[in-house]
Amino acid sequence: MRKIFIGRTRDAYGNNSPSASVYIYLAGTETAAIVFTLPTGGTAISVAPQIISDENGLFSFYVDTNNYNYQQMFDIVVDDTTYHNIDIFRTGTSGTSGTSGTSGTSGTSGTSGTSGSSGSSGTSGTSGSSGISFFGVTSGTSGSSGSSGSSGTSGSSGTSGSSGTSGTSGTSGESGSSGTSGWGTSGSSGTSGSVGSSGTSGTSGSSGSSGTSGSSGSSGSSGTSGASGSSGTSGTSGSSGTSGWGTSGT
Repeated sequence: MRKIFIGRTRDAYGNNSPSASVYIYLAGTETAAIVFTLPTGGTAISVAPQIISDENGLFSFYVDTNNYNYQQMFDIVVDDTTYHNIDIFRTGTSGTSGTSGTSGTSGTSGTSGTSGSSGSSGTSGTSGSSGISFFGVTSGTSGSSGSSGSSGTSGSSGTSGSSGTSGTSGTSGESGSSGTSGWGTSGSSGTSGSVGSSGTSGTSGSSGSSGTSGSSGSSGSSGTSGASGSSGTSGTSGSSGTSGWGTSGT
């Protein structure tokens, strides 16, 4: 990119000085600067004096950023007068970068699951029936076994944690300051600062733990054995015989 410089040559009394030679050097040296007479193209001029003013004392030339950086200063000599440290590029300072966004908050943890309920107890067995007497002794029947208890219910699963919030975006950088005014042309503005980076997203909350399973119910107790049968009744004694003719009854 080329930047223009416009000036006018005058004599010691302030009158326009036509057809005056203009010498352009790198500031503080006797190295002739490379200049151009056109905004694009054209032939580079690297031998001083590079420019001759017109009939009104006006002159102009361009310097190219491909040849010099923005901080390069120039000395311009007209007749016996030297103008030191001329800032032809006249570019302001760059703006500062924006601040980074804040990080997101972490998600909340999930709730724990509920515990399962305990199983119910089994029912008790029935008692055996009493035995009946027959020739001494039949035993009663055994009682039936109690039913087993039901199993407990399983606990419910815990809820999942909530997701973290996203970070905020960074602020925009400040704009660069304007360049200093030159001999007729204003300096260009500095570049704008870069936008700050966005904040990182919050971490997701952890899942809740699952509830514990309920305990199984206890088995019912076995029925009691039946009572032993009662003993039979004793037989009756025989009756005495009647008296016969002389013989005794048996």
